[in-house]
Amino acid sequence: WEQRSWEPPRVSKDGVTVAKEVELADPFEDLGCALLYHIASNTNNTAGDGTTTATILARAMFEHGMQAIAAGYNPMDIQRGMNACVKQCMAFLQLIHEQFW
Repeated sequence: WEQRSWEPPRVSKDGVTVAKEVELADPFEDLGCALLYHIASNTNNTAGDGTTTATILARAMFEHGMQAIAAGYNPMDIQRGMNACVKQCMAFLQLIHEQFW
């Protein structure tokens, strides 16, 4: 990470702003950061809030997925399982949204 001498330090609690500023020397690590930026950006565009939560959830899903792959599970089965969980979470959030609004 490189300090930008022409800009004053920025304080931000916004996940998109933070993710946008991260650039890493390793191309694979930088690809992971770009993926997290897109997750935060899409969350911001869709919901307007929750970008930091989306980033933390994405990181946890990645970590647990990599642990499962290292333990010998099929990566495609892991992806299908994660997609099924996301679908159930979305259905639950829609249900509680309708109850309160």
